Amino acid sequence: MELSSSVYLAALGALCIQLLPLLELYKVPKNRRPNFRDFTYWIPYIVAPVVGGIVGYAYFNEQEGSSLLAMHIGASAPLILRSMASLVPSSVGV
Repeated sequence: MELSSSVYLAALGALCIQLLPLLELYKVPKNRRPNFRDFTYWIPYIVAPVVGGIVGYAYFNEQEGSSLLAMHIGASAPLILRSMASLVPSSVGV
């Protein structure tokens, strides 16, 4: 199975969104910066591109889209899934 370039661009878009907070770390005092050696800090940098790629694959399945649209889909994928998860009711009322 060969993935289209749109799927890779969607994953890259999700990664770019995750990298934005790293650009602002120079403003944070050294004693309040995260521990980069802790694996849990890096989980979003792994999961977000995977989620972006999956949503990109679902959106661009068997078709090519524009590069900008693919980046946008990937960047918004974690937010889309988070909002969808918040819509699921915690219990079913009768």
